Amino acid sequence: MCVRPAKRDGDVKELFDRRLAKEDVSTRDGGVSLSIVARDMYAKGSNYHYTITLTHTELAALADAAR
Repeated sequence: MCVRPAKRDGDVKELFDRRLAKEDVSTRDGGVSLSIVARDMYAKGSNYHYTITLTHTELAALADAAR
């Protein structure tokens, strides 16, 4: 999983470099949440916690797009 700046050109940075584990995924607020920790994004030793929550409708749209 990678990111890059939205408002300007910039380097792509890797957020997540391993397979998802059971503890990375949870059900929450009627949807499914993916939680990751991105390390060394902006400074050596820094940690940023990201949580992405998708509704069942959004998950279905992703599944349809993957077919």
